[in-house]
Amino acid sequence: MGKCVVKECDSRSQKHNKSSGITFHTVPKDTVRRKKWVEIIRLLRKETDWVPSKSTLICSKHFRDQDKLGPKSDCGRVYLSNEAIPILVISKDLIRMNLILKSRRNF
Repeated sequence: MGKCVVKECDSRSQKHNKSSGITFHTVPKDTVRRKKWVEIIRLLRKETDWVPSKSTLICSKHFRDQDKLGPKSDCGRVYLSNEAIPILVISKDLIRMNLILKSRRNF
């Protein structure tokens, strides 16, 4: 059973089945995308030295709907677009997080 890496999130892979609509995703292997995800997750966790493991999961609650690609087969698996980054947070730090992301985009 895996738990969403975002501390304030209570999503667990065993607790949420397909009917709940919540899916779980691993940190990308692509170096550029992985770096972005790790940076954001570190901010969310308030742990500057956090490093993902092979089994690290983040649930679909933290992605925009437009980042989710519908099921591609009968198994119902939902994929994320190549541009998807976990930006939706369930915490009081949402405003601070959005300001940080906007400032980095302007560089």
